[in-house]
Amino acid sequence: MKRLAIHDTWWQQRPTTLHAVVQPQRDGRPAAMDTIGLDLHKRESQLCALTEAGEIVERRIVTSRERVAAVLGDRPRARILLEASTESEWVARHLESLGHEVVVADPNFAPMYATRRRGVKTDRRDARTLAEACRLGAYRPVHRASAPQRHVRAQLAVRDALIRTRTRYVSVVKALARRDGLRLPSGKPVHTEAKLAALVLPARGGGTRRETVEGEVVAVGLAR
Repeated sequence: MKRLAIHDTWWQQRPTTLHAVVQPQRDGRPAAMDTIGLDLHKRESQLCALTEAGEIVERRIVTSRERVAAVLGDRPRARILLEASTESEWVARHLESLGHEVVVADPNFAPMYATRRRGVKTDRRDARTLAEACRLGAYRPVHRASAPQRHVRAQLAVRDALIRTRTRYVSVVKALARRDGLRLPSGKPVHTEAKLAALVLPARGGGTRRETVEGEVVAVGLAR
């Protein structure tokens, strides 16, 4: 009976996606550097530092520039790993201004959490997991937008919010008109107020048509 030849499977041929960053010293040896995992949150964040001496330093800090600078500003240069989130970009830039090496990692990269112990999920465990992933290089960096790109994205986000709000207001106005058996002509949303003012609305409670129209426009925030 012939033995089957052993061939590498597709998952054995895939290149690794781990990114370990090593800073060389002048003599060619790896530079000693502490690794820090920072679990960011809106108000308070959890920090876990793994020192070269084998110590584990855990601390909870307020998520602000002043507290971050007070806690990490005087430390020697360290490699800090944090997950991409709403707060991650300004924190990363602030840490870099303090002289640290910062990696913003993809939170959907499952191998980054390989060392997390099963049980109740806590901020301390998450920070410890990030610190260990930083030391092992088990992370996938995300693309960080430049300052002009972030400015354009902010403008687009505000514009999108304004358009959505205007669309909701126009829908409310049309619903109020239909309630009285009236229809607004189709057209651009910016002309909604003029189209509403042109309708002959039945007076309510003794009010005039103008008072009724203006009252409904103000109620939905379209009065100028």
